[in-house]
Amino acid sequence: MSNAPYVNVLLRDARMVAEFLTATNGVTNTELRSAIDAVERLPTKDRLLSAPAVTQLAQIYEDLRKQVPFKQFYALRSGWRVFPSKWRRLWTAVMVLAAIAFMICTLHLTRIYNRGVEISAALTTLEQNEAEMRYGELERRLLDAQKQLGDELQYSNFGDAQTTNAGTGTAIIGSRVMRDNERFLLAREASHRLLYELVNLDQRVGTVKLMADSFQRQARYPVAGQQTVEGYLLSLGMKFGALSKSQKACPSGVDAGGQCINGGNGHSKNDFVYTGFFDPRLAGMRQAFCGSVGLLEQYALGKITKAEISKRNPFIGQLVYSFDKTLGVDTAESILRSCALRLNFYSGAFPDIEALNIDVQDTLNLYSLIILPAVYGALGAIIYFLRAFLNPQEPNEGWSRTVYRISLGALAGMIMAWLGMGLLGNDEAFKRIGLGLFAFAFILGFSIDVFFDLLENLVKAARKTVRQVGSADENALPKDPSKGQMAPPHNEPIVGQ
Repeated sequence: MSNAPYVNVLLRDARMVAEFLTATNGVTNTELRSAIDAVERLPTKDRLLSAPAVTQLAQIYEDLRKQVPFKQFYALRSGWRVFPSKWRRLWTAVMVLAAIAFMICTLHLTRIYNRGVEISAALTTLEQNEAEMRYGELERRLLDAQKQLGDELQYSNFGDAQTTNAGTGTAIIGSRVMRDNERFLLAREASHRLLYELVNLDQRVGTVKLMADSFQRQARYPVAGQQTVEGYLLSLGMKFGALSKSQKACPSGVDAGGQCINGGNGHSKNDFVYTGFFDPRLAGMRQAFCGSVGLLEQYALGKITKAEISKRNPFIGQLVYSFDKTLGVDTAESILRSCALRLNFYSGAFPDIEALNIDVQDTLNLYSLIILPAVYGALGAIIYFLRAFLNPQEPNEGWSRTVYRISLGALAGMIMAWLGMGLLGNDEAFKRIGLGLFAFAFILGFSIDVFFDLLENLVKAARKTVRQVGSADENALPKDPSKGQMAPPHNEPIVGQ
């Protein structure tokens, strides 16, 4: 009976080993090549396992196969060839380009995260300095100082007093002029100083708020074109009735986080739903109030009522409930003065610094616990594959194993971030490693064995802790020497009963 199928498998493996050894050592093994040629010259009917040529090839093959590592031999059996092929070059180029794109993406996401940390620190500083309270205080003091300055201009002569022939009268009038001049200079200096502090605080808060809003948009849409794709999908869902949206127009001037665009008209791709209620904190100062200065001036002079304002401008009419005197300050007058000074806010429409900081911190938590650890872990796995590409003797993994390995690296990075915030945050051994959270996630992605060792050590520590549960309480109870069992504690009498 012919053993040709088994001999053909032996020939295939022998050719693979000969090719690998030739590429590795640079010298062709003539003994193995001669044995292969001898078996190939045999007719099919003579290819028996007992044939001398086949026996000699099997012996030489077994001796040389030990020089091939198991990983390479398994890859050879799976179709890998040590000499580069067209598909191997293409796969290498794809992986290199993917690694470059992934590194650029990682740098971009890291830059967004670092920018968010700086913005959060600035918001925390404003919150600690009680910026909202300070803004209202400066606003009221500036109004009082400028009102006092106007009174001094109205009731003082400043050198225009008439002199008399009597020297005593001239001295009295001159002294009064000097006092009036000093009061005017003090009022003007106070007005200038308060104005500088108010404008400086307004610009600082406006800049930080603008940076926070920009950070939120960039953190939500870090990839170019992502917002366009999201809007297209949302519009497509509305087209087929999958989503229902309010089609009411957003009032002119409302600022709902950039949701109303095109001059205040509603847009089908936006998430904003007009509810009919407005908060001055959501209203842009210059867009909402300063565009209706005439109405505010007439209201401040008492020429029109709140009802008439609501008829002329529905949006301002929704906010007139805040146009009353608060702590002795006329809100309408305060708004007019803020518009004249080109300020971004007034005390009734000041942004909530704490809420802004909470939103920024929430986004930073998403980046620090999920996005960035996963990205760094996946990047470490990609670098691991790129190192294998540099060695021609290392077989390239297929696309399925590559995707699986990269996904495992990303998952390891995320789990490391969760453990780092809790179990490992105060561990001294973990701190001695000297790596940051993201750097350690990269190491875990590069060497997944480190991640599994970490999990195994955590499991051992958990088992040890579970075994100790209840042992401390049992050891604390005294034993009954007569029975060798735990004796309940004796009730001591209460002295003084």
